[in-house]
Amino acid sequence: MSRMEQDLKTPTKNSICQYDKSFDQVYKAMQRDFSPDNFLLLQKYDHEMVNQSLSKATRLKHLKVVLSLSRMIKKDWKDATKDDIDGHVKA
Repeated sequence: MSRMEQDLKTPTKNSICQYDKSFDQVYKAMQRDFSPDNFLLLQKYDHEMVNQSLSKATRLKHLKVVLSLSRMIKKDWKDATKDDIDGHVKA
């Protein structure tokens, strides 16, 4: 087997399996940290990203940002305002 064939069969850092594992971790963190309503809202957001044909990498990045912001503002997204987010995001 050539070196190129070995490289193609060896999982890489960005392989699908790694994304799936990262999604599992983010979903577990969201489920642990969020109210059931907030968790459901973010699941719907992820499904909408799938419907829009966004890549797994993009979806994962969006979910991680939302998770981080949620921890900072300490509110459900239905109650959050633009000012809540602007206070934590630098322009």
